Amino acid sequence: MTDVAVSSTVGDFVELQRGTTYKGSLVGKPGPALLGLGSIMANGGFKEGGYDTYGGDCPEKLMVPVGGLYVSLKDVTQSADMLGAVARVPKQVRAGRLTQDTVKLVLWS
Repeated sequence: MTDVAVSSTVGDFVELQRGTTYKGSLVGKPGPALLGLGSIMANGGFKEGGYDTYGGDCPEKLMVPVGGLYVSLKDVTQSADMLGAVARVPKQVRAGRLTQDTVKLVLWS
């Protein structure tokens, strides 16, 4: 096991890419899964059936590939079970697009 210096921060291991807003009129159109709060289970994990697709602009920096990790930036529950919850894009979802409520974790090589 590698020792991690006490002064290390998350930024020493990953880059965070925040999502952006999207056009509501393009939700449900053919495209990648929209990775918002509805796609993350309380306390973490991908929520099957908890996402829409998005047919609008999807810049590469907002895309999360199969196996990629993304995190909730907000919470809509009284118990705060959503804040910081982590999910992984499953194999059955070909790709996902971040929303303004999520960030993807890009691990440093």
